[in-house]
Amino acid sequence: MSNEIPAGWEIPALDPNMQATKLELPVATWGTIGRSRRMPGTYCFYTDDKNFTALWKDPSKLLASGCKVAVEANFSTFDDDDPEAVLTTIYRKRVLSTFWQKSGIRILVDLDIAPNYLADYALLGVPRGWKAYATRSHRLSQMDAVENEYDLAVEHAGTDDIFFVVFGGSRKIHQHCLERNWIHVPEHIEVVRGRAEPYGGVSVKDLLRSTR
Repeated sequence: MSNEIPAGWEIPALDPNMQATKLELPVATWGTIGRSRRMPGTYCFYTDDKNFTALWKDPSKLLASGCKVAVEANFSTFDDDDPEAVLTTIYRKRVLSTFWQKSGIRILVDLDIAPNYLADYALLGVPRGWKAYATRSHRLSQMDAVENEYDLAVEHAGTDDIFFVVFGGSRKIHQHCLERNWIHVPEHIEVVRGRAEPYGGVSVKDLLRSTR
């Protein structure tokens, strides 16, 4: 695996001093609460791209929330995408992340990209030794996909003592995370429907009440 940035692409490098060391509560998905509400916890972007593409035009919108931690913006990628399209998504997420870092927001690197591009592109601009990672487990995805992402993170960090968070997935994924000592955050819709307990016991309803 090579993490050298391809010629012609100036993908910015993340600041290792501003990597996340924990999830600040509450944890919310961008777009699930009003943009004008204060949200002093952790924002993730495991949602439809249309819900956060406006941040590319004005990344300061996230700063206005007051959040302390953010998972990188998860622009969609697919195995049949051409390399330039995937590199564009990596470039955008790293530009946003470095901007937010400079404003005091700690970052978890997003590993949820198309498997065909995971090893070569996912960690472009991520310094060796980085220990804070996140991914999303889709309900129908295979368990080994998350394991592959974890293995990549461990190799890049140079240690298995990393901060690894899995968003979404089935109850089997939840149990697997417990067994692997990973942090699991249930899918937002599962919490809303009462099928899962919110991470840290803070529900969206509680969040809205606390920010009025």
